[in-house]
Amino acid sequence: MSTRTITAAALAAAALAAGPAAAQNVGQDFADPAGDVATQAAGVYYVAPDILGGRVVFTDGNDFQSVTDDLLGFYATVDSKPAAGVSSELFEGDFLGFWLNSDNNLATGSTPGTVPLGADHRVVLEGIATGQPTVARIEAWNPTTRTWIGTTIPGNVVKLNDEFGVLVSPQSLGLQRGAAFGYQVLTTNEGTSTINDIDFAPNVAPAFSFALPALQPPPPPVIIQAPAAATTQARSIGSDRATLTGTLDSRGQALNWYFEWGRTARYGNRTPKVAVPAGQTGARPLTSVLKRLKAGTRYHYRLVVEPAGAAAVAGADISLRTSNLDRLVIAADPDGACQGGVCRITGFSVVVRGRDGDTNRLLKLTPKGLTASVRCLSGCSVNTRFRLTGRTTLRAEIGRLVGGRSLPSGATIEVRVTGGSQWVGAAYRATFARNDLVDRICEIRPGARPSSCGPA
Repeated sequence: MSTRTITAAALAAAALAAGPAAAQNVGQDFADPAGDVATQAAGVYYVAPDILGGRVVFTDGNDFQSVTDDLLGFYATVDSKPAAGVSSELFEGDFLGFWLNSDNNLATGSTPGTVPLGADHRVVLEGIATGQPTVARIEAWNPTTRTWIGTTIPGNVVKLNDEFGVLVSPQSLGLQRGAAFGYQVLTTNEGTSTINDIDFAPNVAPAFSFALPALQPPPPPVIIQAPAAATTQARSIGSDRATLTGTLDSRGQALNWYFEWGRTARYGNRTPKVAVPAGQTGARPLTSVLKRLKAGTRYHYRLVVEPAGAAAVAGADISLRTSNLDRLVIAADPDGACQGGVCRITGFSVVVRGRDGDTNRLLKLTPKGLTASVRCLSGCSVNTRFRLTGRTTLRAEIGRLVGGRSLPSGATIEVRVTGGSQWVGAAYRATFARNDLVDRICEIRPGARPSSCGPA
């Protein structure tokens, strides 16, 4: 009869099928000569099942520091038929046992009969009528009563090809990580009370010795760096808009980012959230455009990032000031004569310039986008637009629009020029009072009536 050994791959597969994912596997094979017990006279069965070989396999449970998820597997191939081939069977009354010396001290534990091992635990599979054990029991040696005391552990038996296997926790056998333990294997068909017709593996001393791997030092802690968020100076600042900027290093984390902004450091507003997937590293610039801001106003802002499952991280508070609206400056010169409370206009020239709202420097100005009009606010009925011409300094002669009329005392003529939301417009007002002319210049804020009128 040939000996069949158990492959490491098969044993690992059995261990993995019954326990957690393995982080470390170590094992030890053993073999015993086949046919080394007596058979029945008819040569049909062995008097006791014969051990052909086996293996002890230790499986660490993924973390290297804890013992609560360790597994220890005991596997053996036995044969109860002296015919060709291997067919592992344990018939009713047979058992397969692994005797263990947890502290590797031969002076302690059980020494029954020919088991000089100092065994203090054993794992036993007992045959049933079908020859396929389904339960195992773990027993501890009681040195006072010199008996085995144990419990049945259901569901721990695996059958892989021709091998029986038992998966147990090393803790349940008193085995310590980093220490060696001794073991021997035997079979019998006489039950567990009387050892008879024993077949050992190995057949002679010494027993096998196997060391469980020592607990490993804990791995260095995984330091998850918080994302780095920095608020930077805004750019493209206008009278009603600005581009907020910042830099972000997500350091591999999935997160959302946005800018908080408002008239004070309490903010009150924020830009839409932008998602950043996990896995990105390195600093990269971020921008967000604000629109419809108020001219000449200070705003505060900061970059905020929200990592998944962690506290938000904010950059520093920075403020910006939107620029003042550029101003249109108007000058007008009405010509005419007043007598007896009645005035006549003979000419009316208008000059318009543009000035920077913050620096007051002259700006290049074109008629495009500007609206110029003249109307009587009282005492007459003129209401019409006119066209400015020129470059930078714009001019118009509008005397023909209002000239030749008799204007009573108290009549007021207004000339206004506006430029939409980007300009503070201007209005010139001339009021005729008997033999005198009173003129004023007014500002026209976008969307508002003329205000802030002062002497021309």
